[in-house]
Amino acid sequence: MINAAMPSLFTSLEARGAVMRDASHGAVVQSLMWPGRRLCAAVIGQSARVIAQRSAAQDASGRQAWHDLAHRGRRVLTVEKEDIGPAHPFSGEKLSPVLTAYGARDFDDAAAIVERSYCCEGARHPVGWNSQLAGGTLRLGLTLPVSSRIVNQPHALSTGGNFNNALPWPANLAANAGAISAKHGLTRANRVMAVLPLHHINAFAVTLLAPLAQGAAWQCHHACRLATSGRRPHRRAAPASTWCPR
Repeated sequence: MINAAMPSLFTSLEARGAVMRDASHGAVVQSLMWPGRRLCAAVIGQSARVIAQRSAAQDASGRQAWHDLAHRGRRVLTVEKEDIGPAHPFSGEKLSPVLTAYGARDFDDAAAIVERSYCCEGARHPVGWNSQLAGGTLRLGLTLPVSSRIVNQPHALSTGGNFNNALPWPANLAANAGAISAKHGLTRANRVMAVLPLHHINAFAVTLLAPLAQGAAWQCHHACRLATSGRRPHRRAAPASTWCPR
């Protein structure tokens, strides 16, 4: 994010449940999340409250602060960083509500930070762009190793959770299914199990359409079979799993 916008953006994030952690707290979270430099299964998919509670167990001097944070029900833990690369795990995938914030001088500096990050981990992922700068989206698409650009809309919804933003048209879904199945080498001999809710477009395209595009068998765990009522999904009674055979 551009340095000049960081104070107001952090204020907005905090109003929506985020909390900024200082360097010492960031070190505790890092030791919890990456023991031995590998992302720990104990934090994957966990809430910020759970991560704060588990951080308290590792931080004797700051234990009370972590417990207070968990009690306040914060939704996202945020750390500010500058370094990128394998030796700096906050620059990679976290699979949890932990946000790494990078400050940039201007557009060119921000684009360079994204390029360094994606070349280390995340190439061919989409990139989110929130700005009114003319020509910025074209420049990002031509110069960064990204699959798509998400312009002035929530990144998570646009890449994975929203069926209504004009992205998942049938031709696009079919193209994605073909590309994903080819990338992972799926064939009729494979069996794929869905472990993400199918109301989420990422799960729908990756774990359902991609195997079916190659005639592979597909299994849906009962926890992933969701019905929707309005905009909030609710669980539907279902057997332990459902097979879609070849």
